[in-house]
Amino acid sequence: MGNVAGANWRLIAGSLLVLVLAGAAFGLHSTSENARSLRHREAGRRETPPSAGARLEASFALLDSNPEGIPGKIFREVRKRPPAAGLKWGMAQRLPTGLRDPFWVVPGNSALCLMSLDENLVISASCTKTKEALKHGLTMVTIKGVPHPEEGGARLIVGLAPNYARKVEIRTGQTVQVRALRHHIFVVRDLVGLPPTRVTFIRG
Repeated sequence: MGNVAGANWRLIAGSLLVLVLAGAAFGLHSTSENARSLRHREAGRRETPPSAGARLEASFALLDSNPEGIPGKIFREVRKRPPAAGLKWGMAQRLPTGLRDPFWVVPGNSALCLMSLDENLVISASCTKTKEALKHGLTMVTIKGVPHPEEGGARLIVGLAPNYARKVEIRTGQTVQVRALRHHIFVVRDLVGLPPTRVTFIRG
């Protein structure tokens, strides 16, 4: 009987040992799985497409919405040419200018750009460091060689204002124009053959 009891004890003890070892193995397996899961989650976060940045989204209403990106046909052209490097084309937003030629605002690694593309696939761009854009917005100026009144003027100014602004003041020499903003943008066509001396966004 003692032998049987001893045998039973050894069996139970052996079973406990197996359970302990199995439990330790399970714990190691579980820890390993958790570590892998954490790595995958962190990798997923790293692989998430970068946003325009909280400060840009907070400062420009146009960027605080689902990005439109640039249509494929146009993207194939713009990505070949400067200033393509560092720009997040998938985050581009088209400006509602009402003009024939499309305009986009495109965030970059350290800059914010206004870009346009005409019917001849000629790209125009104006880029500003992000820090400056947050304070002063973005402005892009194009001037034709000779004024054409029937085409709306020789000078075209398109601007994107920070959310705080309600008006824009455009100074060229001694001439000052003040325009209201619509959807935080402005478009000015005139016959002036010079770039503005200063563009200032005005609060309230």
